[in-house]
Amino acid sequence: MTNRPHFSQLASAVELALGLVTASVTLAADAISPPAMIQIAPRGRVEARDGRSFEFRPEDLVARFAADGVDIPVDLDHASAGGGNPHTVGWVKRLEARADGLWATVEWLEEGVAVLKARTRRYISPAIRHTDDGTAVWIHSVALVAAPALAMGAVASTKPGLDQEPSMKSIAAYLGLSESASETAILAAVTDLKAKSVSKADHDAAVAKLGADLVTANGKVADLETKLSAIKSADHTAKVNTLLEAALKDKKILPAEREHYAKLAATPEGLLSVTAIIGGASAKLGASGLDGSNPPESHAQGAADLAAKITAYVNEQAKLGITVTAVDALAAIERKG
Repeated sequence: MTNRPHFSQLASAVELALGLVTASVTLAADAISPPAMIQIAPRGRVEARDGRSFEFRPEDLVARFAADGVDIPVDLDHASAGGGNPHTVGWVKRLEARADGLWATVEWLEEGVAVLKARTRRYISPAIRHTDDGTAVWIHSVALVAAPALAMGAVASTKPGLDQEPSMKSIAAYLGLSESASETAILAAVTDLKAKSVSKADHDAAVAKLGADLVTANGKVADLETKLSAIKSADHTAKVNTLLEAALKDKKILPAEREHYAKLAATPEGLLSVTAIIGGASAKLGASGLDGSNPPESHAQGAADLAAKITAYVNEQAKLGITVTAVDALAAIERKG
């Protein structure tokens, strides 16, 4: 087996292809094994003979290989990249980042050993995807080739579809990373984003639970409002009863007038008016045989009219921004005569 040219041996000789090829391997009949470790890419920025520029970051490529968890095929003449019969002659089982570049552990198949022994294809050329600035982000496959067409062309592969990598700048920006972020950083950000996301099933279940909780909460609110209304009604009735019982005791209204005043005091505003009327009334005569009779219609109507006037006066003053009590309203009405 001839000596392996090192990747640092950058020259224009076809057999070296800027060092981007493996050794020229010749297997003798007594079967010397092909190399288990081969260097498939240099480290750093390299210029292709056709003017293109590429950069290899071995650590990033190793991380991508580990994340994919898929062996890389070794084929003949980039058959895998062309979409036809891959003609697989080996498998890259492991990638390793070294000081001088990217190395691979290869499991050679019988046909691969035969090709190397026959020396019909002596060089290694990986097919890669790369960013707009030429940074390699993924090793698609590795090919045994007779001679690289271009120094970096052999590394980058001239197959359409693999030579151009869609720009990841927009993806990096979306993830809050800089445009120059490496694929490793982008993959890490995507992994973190996926970890924080929830499945559609979990999302739908959470939304359904929130909806059910909202229905339950609305039901409780309605129940509380009903109870509160009942409490307010009971409290209002108690206040009316207390007011009218005290008025009867003080002889300010007649027993026959009680129901009439109770109707006038049915609302909070009416209660204020009745309170003012009773407060300004003087004690009537003692009980007589007329206590159980209905009050004259004119008297009842007069009380109703007075209550209406008090309410109207309070509302009128409120529109002017003045707050007055029912008692004050009664006094004002009496002053007007």
